[in-house]
Amino acid sequence: MLFKPGNRFYWEDKLFECLYFDQFSAVLREDGEITTYSVKAEALFSAYMDGGITGADDMYKTHPIENEKRFSDLHLSQQKIVNDKLDFIRLLKSSHTNTKNLNQKVKELAVSLRLKTAPSISSIYRWKDIYQESGEDIMSLIDNRCRLTKGKT
Repeated sequence: MLFKPGNRFYWEDKLFECLYFDQFSAVLREDGEITTYSVKAEALFSAYMDGGITGADDMYKTHPIENEKRFSDLHLSQQKIVNDKLDFIRLLKSSHTNTKNLNQKVKELAVSLRLKTAPSISSIYRWKDIYQESGEDIMSLIDNRCRLTKGKT
């Protein structure tokens, strides 16, 4: 996505139009408003790279999905579970891991993550398949057996 005058995009669930953009700053106007905002270009790029900005023509933003979960909506313990799963998936992809040392590497990683028990190799491969089939969306790694989101227990 290029930030240039006339482009419209969602940022923090609000629709904005870019009125001016250069390498240092941008001038934005919220849809339907008169007031303009001056924003550092660096802040826009950072939000875009973090997935916080999407184009106005993005079907999912113009027609929001109800109850859409975001990683930041998860309770910290659920975020840790997702991150731990991702660490085990990365372990499978590591050039230092092979079939001979996989069990040992999994046990070592489990200890370093302070887990009571190491996950099975088949679970890790199942997580990897789910993760890859989702287009490497970390939200696919949510443990759906528990409902840990912020403000809910």
